[in-house]
Amino acid sequence: MDRDTKSFAVVCAIVGILLTLVMIYYANKSDKLVDDYAKGNLTLNVEKTGWAQGRDANGNIVYNQKNYECRRTK
Repeated sequence: MDRDTKSFAVVCAIVGILLTLVMIYYANKSDKLVDDYAKGNLTLNVEKTGWAQGRDANGNIVYNQKNYECRRTK
């Protein structure tokens, strides 16, 4: 292999490793969000606007704000 081919192979290997690490990072971040949502301790944007998240006796997600209620059933 000549010098240009070797440098091209090295650059491709480095780019491939970086892409793999980025994909692993975002996969772990996504898994953490799913786990937090399943545990019920995920802060959603609706909570920042005054909605409170909770669960009822059946495990359904319930959002409350003043006299309004939004219920997500399974």
